Amino acid sequence: MKKLAVAAALAVALPAMASAATTVAQTATADGFDLTFSWNGTPASAETTFIVNTAFDFSLTSYSGTGSEQTGYYLDGPLGRLTTSTTACDSAVWGSPGNCDLITASTSSGVLFSDLQAGTYGIGFFDSASPVSGSLAFNVAAVPLPAGAALLLTALGGLGLARRRKKAA
Repeated sequence: MKKLAVAAALAVALPAMASAATTVAQTATADGFDLTFSWNGTPASAETTFIVNTAFDFSLTSYSGTGSEQTGYYLDGPLGRLTTSTTACDSAVWGSPGNCDLITASTSSGVLFSDLQAGTYGIGFFDSASPVSGSLAFNVAAVPLPAGAALLLTALGGLGLARRRKKAA
């Protein structure tokens, strides 16, 4: 399994509103790491950057909102902003407000972006009203090398050796 080497700069830009306590946590996993945003009070926002040295998948692992509550998040990469479905985050107080995607209680956990290239990424969230307190967690995991690729390379190596023996004889 491919190991994901990450240098995370948890340079958190906390919201200007003092009433909203916001934290960002990074936790190592077997194939990458989790990023969790937690807040207590709104409006709330935070952002962080991370560097990944191999292709990876970016997944939603959990969201604490219920009913019609929604929270916006953005993901910036080497080629620009990847989250562009809404302008709901134009008023966010993070360093780079603008287009974002919304997560609600009905958003399924799973891969949001797959096979992203290595590089420096920025991620942030914005919650203007509800849930008043909550959490939003993402996972960054290395894209596994397909088992078929290793099998193909082994077969090609075997054919090369057989041909070499045939020429030597």
